[in-house]
Amino acid sequence: NSNNWGPWSSPTEPTSTVYLQKAFVNLLGNDNGTLVKGSQLSPVYSSSLAGKIVALYFSASWCPPCRQFTPMLIQFYNSLVASGQPFEVIFVSADRDEASFKEYFKKMPWLAIKYSSPRRQGIQASYQVNGIPNLKVFGPNGNLISANAVQEPLNYSTFQRWQSMA
Repeated sequence: NSNNWGPWSSPTEPTSTVYLQKAFVNLLGNDNGTLVKGSQLSPVYSSSLAGKIVALYFSASWCPPCRQFTPMLIQFYNSLVASGQPFEVIFVSADRDEASFKEYFKKMPWLAIKYSSPRRQGIQASYQVNGIPNLKVFGPNGNLISANAVQEPLNYSTFQRWQSMA
């Protein structure tokens, strides 16, 4: 019998979910409240990241290089998502207050760690982010692919390289 699950049925989600959960659950939590999307800050489950290349985007509204990089990242993100590529960005704000975070984030099409979440500062410390903007790219299993993709060309060939490294 090829069923190694005994009396249990095999998982219904890709096994990459398991790896992603192990890699990101401690970081993001598996509750429906750490990740948010849109101007209404609607909650999103971290399980929605399964099977995707995930980029943590450390940025702030008060940072001129960030304000210059963000529109390029938005264009890159939108083109990948429109073509069905498994890619997600999570904004990790370094803004000084929640109002600044909300104003900056409402321009972004991706997810964010809620400003009030205690995990937000912990993630910056975990990845030793000393300067912004910073775009850390991870494979679906949680392995670090790029320590700071801000210096990389944001195009499809870069995304394909990330996929090959995942």
